Amino acid sequence: VQAGRRIDLPIGRSRAARQRMSTRASRPRAAITEIVRAESLDGLTLTGVMIFTGRTHQIRVHMAHARYPLIGDPLYSGRAKLPPGAAGPLKEILREFPRQALHARKLSFVHPVSGETLTFQADLPDDLLMLLDYLREDSETMR
Repeated sequence: VQAGRRIDLPIGRSRAARQRMSTRASRPRAAITEIVRAESLDGLTLTGVMIFTGRTHQIRVHMAHARYPLIGDPLYSGRAKLPPGAAGPLKEILREFPRQALHARKLSFVHPVSGETLTFQADLPDDLLMLLDYLREDSETMR
């Protein structure tokens, strides 16, 4: 994954599995995601993305389409898919991570009634901080 990559693929309900969204839907709507930051972590990549549309599962669908599925996302990547070379404790940690490794650090939108731009920010939660620390430490160990 490279910072600056723009994924401009429409998203709609999957024809094959109604609970999933897809870039090959029969009635897709515009969806644009831009990768603004990328940090390589030995077979994994920490990415920062900006979305220009707000489609259901947009980040998950676009990243899976680009072959960069999220850790802990069984719907679009399957929990069993691990990076090449993942072994020992890392393999177990990734396999057992209990949720999608996805976090909205900052959300902004225009209030539909007042027209005011509202912005909300949230720090990375403890479980993601611990996962990231482990991945960075493991990445350093592998070098």
